[in-house]
Amino acid sequence: MAPSCIPLALANDASLVGGKAFNLYRLIQGGFNVPKGFVCIKKDTNAETVIYNQLKAPLIVRSSANLEDGNLLSFAGILESFSPIHTQSELHAHIQKIFALKESIKLSEYLRYYNIEENSVNINCIVQEWKKSQWSGVMFTTRKISGSQVCIIEATKRAGGVVSGEGEVVQVIIPHGKEHIGSVESGLPENLIKLLLDISVKVESHFKEPQDVEWVWDGEEVYIVQARPITEQAIEVGSLIDEEIYRLNTSVLKPPLLDQNQFADGMVTATPLTASLFAVFFGNNGSLARVLRKFGVNTKALENQNLVFYVCGRLYLKP
Repeated sequence: MAPSCIPLALANDASLVGGKAFNLYRLIQGGFNVPKGFVCIKKDTNAETVIYNQLKAPLIVRSSANLEDGNLLSFAGILESFSPIHTQSELHAHIQKIFALKESIKLSEYLRYYNIEENSVNINCIVQEWKKSQWSGVMFTTRKISGSQVCIIEATKRAGGVVSGEGEVVQVIIPHGKEHIGSVESGLPENLIKLLLDISVKVESHFKEPQDVEWVWDGEEVYIVQARPITEQAIEVGSLIDEEIYRLNTSVLKPPLLDQNQFADGMVTATPLTASLFAVFFGNNGSLARVLRKFGVNTKALENQNLVFYVCGRLYLKP
């Protein structure tokens, strides 16, 4: 019988502990500085007590799904984390929230969008020591920009990190493999940039492919809190557009006219869940149709029509 909670240093079964926890295990095995923690694979209040007593508060609680942080899907923005957590009662409450994500609407819509069976996904809970940051951010160990390979560092002083979308984010782009950074006017400390570049090379070598790395710097040490393959690494803009056009051609008899200003222009980062909600709204049984019928408008044309399309992160309405 498998234990309910496993130290991250022993979380060597990806199918059991989930992608995020397994990648943290791999980082620990590679000698990288990872905050101490555990992964819980089922609810166990006794194990929570042991974890709370063994780790140093404040803590962070994070999700780890079995299909997460792989080469195809990242689940970015779908699963959650909670921090800082100071008491055992807070820890218990937030662990319950992580396990409850399995039943969330946004996860269900994400899986539906990628045609993944819901019963094929397991969500576990990671508990780690939380590090207060002076700077935190993400780092793409290798990306191609205009034909050149570069390392990209994005950082912020905001507690929520760059993924929160809050506060000013600075970006540093360094040619891949460059040892001397020269003059970089970003506000990011030069010694931190050097540390991150060194880590970038070592992480990519350890995983043997480019990585999207999340990091925290407390003023002295850099902690690696996540690493995953860069899922869009091999996708060029042209092939992405071709793929979306093919999807549209196979979804409707006549492809809709897609105009950037046609619909939801401000939704640059619309999610599959947003698209699904708008599709319901514009359907024959949606809110719009019900209002139109109250005014005597025939909504027969809305029946069985896929009016909303999700293309390259934007929403469009079929004319």
